[in-house]
Amino acid sequence: MSEYAEGNLARTVEREGAGRSRRSISQRKRKLIERVFGWSKLDRPLRQVKLRGLERVDWFYRLTIVAYDLVRMRRLIPIQAMAF
Repeated sequence: MSEYAEGNLARTVEREGAGRSRRSISQRKRKLIERVFGWSKLDRPLRQVKLRGLERVDWFYRLTIVAYDLVRMRRLIPIQAMAF
């Protein structure tokens, strides 16, 4: 194999390896984001929005996401810290 071909092969292998790591990071982030949407649609009102107008739906969506953040914060904050 020529030196030129070996260099191309090495660069290709490096790019594919980096692509795999970027893809795994992307998949983990996607799972976190999809979890929020799944939570909001499970048995909550975002499953079928009954509001009309972009401003109202945007407000309702933000309210639901804030509720998710509060639920998530409750799990992240240690219970002992809340006792004081």
